[in-house]
Amino acid sequence: MGLSKTAWRVAGALALVALIGIAVQTWRSEERARQAAAEASKAAGRGASASQAGGLSIDELIARGSKAPDVQAAIDRSKPYQTEVCGRGTVTVDPASDKNPPVIDEMLARGSVLTGQLGALLAADGDMAKRAIGLRLIISSETDASLSPFNPNYCDTEECKARQARWVPPSLARLVNLARDSEHPVAYRQALMQCERYRKSEPCSTLSWRRYTEIAPEHFDGWLNLAQDRQAQGDPRGADAAMARAATARGSQSMHFDLRRAAAELMMRNPDGFDRTALMLAVIGIDAVEPIGPLGLAAKHCSDATVRDPGRAAECEQLSRRLEENESLIHVMIGQRIAQRLARDPQRAAAIDAERKALGTALTNASPDIPWEHIYSCDASRRFGEHFLRKTQEGEAAFARRVLAEQRAKAGQAGGSPSPTPSAAR
Repeated sequence: MGLSKTAWRVAGALALVALIGIAVQTWRSEERARQAAAEASKAAGRGASASQAGGLSIDELIARGSKAPDVQAAIDRSKPYQTEVCGRGTVTVDPASDKNPPVIDEMLARGSVLTGQLGALLAADGDMAKRAIGLRLIISSETDASLSPFNPNYCDTEECKARQARWVPPSLARLVNLARDSEHPVAYRQALMQCERYRKSEPCSTLSWRRYTEIAPEHFDGWLNLAQDRQAQGDPRGADAAMARAATARGSQSMHFDLRRAAAELMMRNPDGFDRTALMLAVIGIDAVEPIGPLGLAAKHCSDATVRDPGRAAECEQLSRRLEENESLIHVMIGQRIAQRLARDPQRAAAIDAERKALGTALTNASPDIPWEHIYSCDASRRFGEHFLRKTQEGEAAFARRVLAEQRAKAGQAGGSPSPTPSAAR
C-alpha cells in the first residue's frame, strides 16, 4: 500500500505525535475555547480572530516547545534521505513520492497486526479493565484500510466519505456489550469514548454518559463528558449542572490513560526490534489520539467573563483544583489557566502562567531528542518506549513536575535563574 505525500507525513510524524502530543492537545483544547470567544467578538462587531482572543501564551509555548510547525515545514521541504528501519537496515525515502518504501509499509501493516494480537491477549484477561482495553486495541486494528489516512486516496470522493460515515468496527459491539453487562467503569467509559466516534452505531444507543456518572459518581472526567453531552443536546443548564458536579468530584484519574496503563509495559516486552518498533509506533499513535475530554468546555465555563460572577468564581476555583490534581498534564495546564483567571493579584497570575509554561516545556524537553527522520530506528524505538513507560508508571503530571524540579535544582546549583514557582497559597 503506497502512501500519498500527505499520508507519508502522517506516517513519518507518528512517533512525534506522542512527544508533542501534550503540547498540541493543550493548544487544541484552548483553541476551541478561543474560537468560541472569537465568534462572540465577531458577533459584537469587533472582528477579533481566534488567534487573538484569550491571549497567546499557550500558543507561543506550543510553537517553541513542540516545534510542530518546524517539523512539518522540514518534511515539506526535505529531499530524499536515508533512514534506518529497525531490523531491516537502511532505506531511502523520497517525501515527494506517492509511494512509501516497502519496508515502511511492512512496518505499518505489522503494527496493526501486533496491535490486534496484543488486544486479543488483553481481551482474554480475567481483569475487566484489561479486557476492555484489549477490545479497544482490537477495534483499532480493524480499521478498514480503504478508510485509513494512510491510503493514498484517503476519502477524496463523496462515495468514500459516505462509506466512512457508515463504517463501524466489528468489535465495537463486543466492547459495548461488555460495558453494558458488567458496568465496569473502565469498560463503560472506553465503550462510550469509541461510541463518540461511531455515533450511528446501534449498539451505542444502550449506553450514556448519564448512566456512567451513576456508575462512577466520583469520576471527574465522567461529569465533564456529561457536560459536553448536554451542551451538544442544546441543554446549557444541564451542562452547567454537570460542570458543577465535576467541580466537587474526587476521582481525578484521567480516562485518557486507561489504554496507556494497560499497554505500556506489554509493549516493551517484544524482543524483536522490528516488531517492537512496529507495535510501539502503533500503540503510541493510538494513545496520542485518545480523546482528552471536553477540556475546552471547562475553559469556556470558567472564562474571563464568567468568573466575574462570585458564584461561578467559587465553582471555578474548585474546578481548577480538580483539574490540577489530575495525572494528565493537559488537565493540569487547563486548571492553571483557570486559576490564573481567578487570581486577583497580578503577580500571582503571572507566576501561575510562568509555572504552566515551565511544566509544558519541561515535559517537551524531557522527551528523547531524536531527529524525525530517524524515528523508525532501533534506538528511537527503545528510547521512545522507555520514555512512554516512565511517564505511565510515574504519572504524566508528576513526571513533568519532577523533571521541572530537577531542572530548577540544577539551575540553582549552576547559579542560574530558575523559573518562578507560584506560591502554594491561592
